Amino acid sequence: MNFQEIRLLSASDMALLNQSFSQIRQLIPTLNTLLPTDKRALFKLSNNRIAFVEKAIQKMRSNPSLLPNYITVTEAIKALHLYTQLLEAEEAIKKLQEKIDNTKLQAGHQALMISKLFYHQIKNASTLGFTDAKAINDELSDLYVVGRNSKSKKKNTS
Repeated sequence: MNFQEIRLLSASDMALLNQSFSQIRQLIPTLNTLLPTDKRALFKLSNNRIAFVEKAIQKMRSNPSLLPNYITVTEAIKALHLYTQLLEAEEAIKKLQEKIDNTKLQAGHQALMISKLFYHQIKNASTLGFTDAKAINDELSDLYVVGRNSKSKKKNTS
């Protein structure tokens, strides 16, 4: 079995990542912290509603005499522009999240496969009577969970 060489993130890499994430958090304008009930109560702008908002803004601009005093066109334009900017940022974050997920999955798979190879080697050595292997096998067999979506640890029935 051929395992690909893994490059670890150095301490300076992790510090740079944390610094970059901190800068990104500071760049994103925060309006209010929303509770789940607040989120459910808000109207959601989606792709099929953007045309409505754009057309409404266009009509507000061309008919300012019809606007009540508490509505400003510039605020609507700014809010829509921020929304579209955040959509772009969200897409970039999704791509980054997918890259992180894929790399984490591959690294975890490799770590698990190497550990399983070792476990099965120790298990075989234990059956051949190696006492050091027996102690390791006993310890690892309690932690080894078999099968996908296993919720409980393997139980010894002996």
